[in-house]
Order: sequence, then C-alpha cells, then structure tokens
Amino acid sequence: MNYNPGGYYSNDDMMGLANELNQMNFDHVRAPQRRPRGNGGRNGRNRNRRGRGRGGMRGGGRRNQNRGDNQYHNQNRGEMGGYNHNQQQYGGFRQPQPVQHNMDPYIVHGMPHAQMFTNAAPNQMIHMNMNGGNTVNGPRMYQNGYQNHYEQQYPQEEEPSSIEEVQGRIYALSRTQNGCRSLQKLLEKDPKCFKTVFEEIQDHFGTLVSDPFGHHLCLKLIDYIEDSKMREIVLEQLKDDLVAVSLSVHGTRVIQKLLEMMQTPLELEMVQNSMKQYVITLAKDVYGMHVILRCLHRIPPPAEDNQGPSNQFIFDEITKNIVCVATHKHGCCVVQWCIDYATPKQRKRLVDVVVSNSLELAQDAFGNYVVQQIMDPTHPEVLQKLVSHLAGSVNKLAVQKFSSIVIEKCLEYTESTQQMQIINELVNPVKLPRLLQDPYANYVIQKALSVTRQENFQKVVEVIRPHLETLSVTPFGKRIKTQMIRRFPILSMGPKNSSLGFPSSSHPVHPNMDHPHHTPI
Repeated sequence: MNYNPGGYYSNDDMMGLANELNQMNFDHVRAPQRRPRGNGGRNGRNRNRRGRGRGGMRGGGRRNQNRGDNQYHNQNRGEMGGYNHNQQQYGGFRQPQPVQHNMDPYIVHGMPHAQMFTNAAPNQMIHMNMNGGNTVNGPRMYQNGYQNHYEQQYPQEEEPSSIEEVQGRIYALSRTQNGCRSLQKLLEKDPKCFKTVFEEIQDHFGTLVSDPFGHHLCLKLIDYIEDSKMREIVLEQLKDDLVAVSLSVHGTRVIQKLLEMMQTPLELEMVQNSMKQYVITLAKDVYGMHVILRCLHRIPPPAEDNQGPSNQFIFDEITKNIVCVATHKHGCCVVQWCIDYATPKQRKRLVDVVVSNSLELAQDAFGNYVVQQIMDPTHPEVLQKLVSHLAGSVNKLAVQKFSSIVIEKCLEYTESTQQMQIINELVNPVKLPRLLQDPYANYVIQKALSVTRQENFQKVVEVIRPHLETLSVTPFGKRIKTQMIRRFPILSMGPKNSSLGFPSSSHPVHPNMDHPHHTPI
C-alpha cells in the first residue's frame, strides 16, 4: 500500500496530525477497576485498612491503599508493561484484546504504522506511551516515521555552490528557510552576485520585507547597497506601503535598517512624504515607535531657510496631539525622544505644550514620565512655569500614586521660593492630618522635610508639631516623626517645657486616652 499525496489528506495535514499524536499522553487513561466478588472482595477491603486499625493513625487505610497501588505498579513493571497469563487479568483490569490489521506495516490510512505488536507475544500488548516510556520507536514515533517517508519521496535539495545554479528562482527560494540561508551564504561568499539577486527580487521587495524568511535576505541586501539609486528603487517599491510595513514585526527591521543607510535628501524626502500623515499611528505602535526614533536620528532638523527635508513634521504632529500621545504606553517614549532630539526652538514649543497640560499628564500612568522629562534644574524657568501651573492642586496631586512623584520632583529641583509655595499648600492645617496618614502623600511630606532649607525647616516643624501625637498610631506617621527627630534630636527627649505639648517618643500615647502621669515640667 503506497502513500498517495493526492488522496484524502495533504502532506501538511498529515504532518500536523503526526505532531498532535506525538504530543498526546495516554498515561492517565486507565480502565475502570473491577471489584472482586465473594469474600475475597470484603477481605481485600479490610486488608487495605489493616495499617493502624480503627484507633490508630488517621489516614492509615488511605496510606495502605497507596501502598497497594505502588505494589501493583511494581508487579506490572511500570506503566502498562507486563501481562499475567495465568490470571488473564492485567493487575486487576480487564485485558484489552489487540486488534490485528492486515495492512502495510508502514502506513495505515496515511499514517505510519506503530508496529505495536512487533516482537511480542500474541496475547501481549506493549503500551503506547507518547512521552517516551515503553514505546517501540521512541517518543517521536509518528512524526519520525512520516518525516522519513516524506523525505524519501521529496528529497531535500542540495545547497547551491554558485549563483548560477539558482538563477531564475531566487524569489521562490528567498521565501523558504533553507533557500534564504543559502542565498545569504552566497552573498557572503561572493559579494559580486549581489546585483543578480537584487535584479530578481526588486519587483517583489514589498512582499519580501514582511516575509518571515525573506526579510532576512532584504536586511542582507541593504548592507551591500552603496548606490543611492538602488535605495531609491527600493523606496519607490515601498512608498505606498511604507507605514504598513513599519507596523509589522518583520518589516519594521527592514525600514529601520533602510533609514540608517540613507544619505541623499531625495531619500529622506520620500520617507517624510510617506509618513507625514501617520506620525501618531506610528508613535502609538510597539514597532512603529522605533521607526519614528530612526527618523529623529537620521532626518536633520529644519534649516534656517526651511528648505529640504526635516524632522519638523514629527514635532508638529506630536505637539497637536500631546495628550493623546503622552498618555499612551508607547507614545510617552516617543515624546521623551522628541524632547531629547529637539532643537532649542522645537524644545521650547514642545515644553510649553507639556506645561499647559501638566495637570492632566501628571495624574496619568504614562504622562507623568513626560512631565518629569521636562523638569531639569538647568532650566529653572520651566520649573517656575510648571509650579505656577500646578498651584492650587498640590494637595490633590500629592494623594495620587503617579502625580505624587511629580510633586516630589518639584520639591527637589525648584528654588527656595517655589519650594515654600508648594510646602505652604501641603501644611494647610485643614488638610495636613489627611496627608500625614495617606500612603502616597506621606512620602511628599518626608521629601519636603528632607529638601527644605534650614531657615524654612523650623516653620514646617512648628506646623506639623501639633499632629505629632496622632503620628505614632500609623507607620506612615512614625516615618514623619522619625524624620523630624533625626533633624532635631532634642525632640526625642520628650516635653521639657510648655511649648512642646506632645508626649515623649519613648512612651507612645493613643490620642483618645488620658495619661495624668505625663505632666509638663
């Protein structure tokens, strides 16, 4: 019985079925246990409970039952090997009768025959363990059998030694794994064959750049392109699909490599015209964001006469959609890259837009990183604008997870005047008790105590001092109290005059309890 590829199943179907059968595990499939009849069954059940008796250790019967199972496995040599011919039972199970097939020993219904009963007794069955147990042909029995039969009918082509052997079918080979590797080896062996390969695939470049195997050949070809005319031919082929290719997992690598190799203004202008309308789409994509980074790196900033290609089109789109992009997981990285690559004029415009939307961005999980990016001690004017814009909302921002980090940065980088402006909002007597007990705002208070200058620290302490009694109740409050005592050690000595109206730190007192023995001296 010969295997016919044109029958009911295709080669791919049979290979997939072989892989599935190879991964199946039949170890857990066991026949239902038959209970022996007569007194033997009752005695058998009592025998299993014989471990510690009724008054013995709990679980003794179950432990003996497991012991019986282990003995059963030992007697039957592992999983399902070994058959008791005398009792005609398989360890207490009914023996399934093997079914004999009078077929080709290698193929059964298009599948390689397992030869289950080879070298075995007529009434003996060898267990088909797919994980490599007592198997006949190993753990990959089905797949190896079919693979060997397939390789005999379709032998693998030998690796070509020269470009002449594959000339005329380079495009077909480039879309296969072995063919793509062979072509890359030919290019490394003889770089002169580059033109032959390029001429055959230049009309199919748009397909190959997104192919799982073909894009490797495209990357190799770009390394050998030295003439700008050839790169222009490639860009002309990709011009209409440049954005779609940039968003694909394989195509983005080719586009990034192509951008790194560009040199002439015409090439850069072609890229600019293709991406001008899709900057936001690329910036918010996990693959497209890296293409934007290459554009910022390779395309020059605008010239004084605004002639020629420039990366200004990226800054224009980002500035118009700053909130949409900055609050995105990948878009926030693009905005930070723009700030790093911007000229002074471009940076000023972008920073002004970020400051004007800082209240919204500071509260976002990704937008807060953009706000932190513009906070530079070397630009005090930016920090002054930012603090002025956030004024009146400091308490609201201090109790949130992401915006509290922004407030801490403001306290750390701003000058004394801006610091006191923020601290005056934080130590508001009405809202201070809540801030001291908040899981995020307490860190802001600690930062204020650590960065406040000597002349202002005493003012902050005097405002927080009335709340020291309540601070010892919670862990957050203890940190604030420790911070104050570390700066002013005299506070740890307890109340020594009427001006310090709080108990000693060595005797924490609940605020609702009266302690007459703590009298001021």
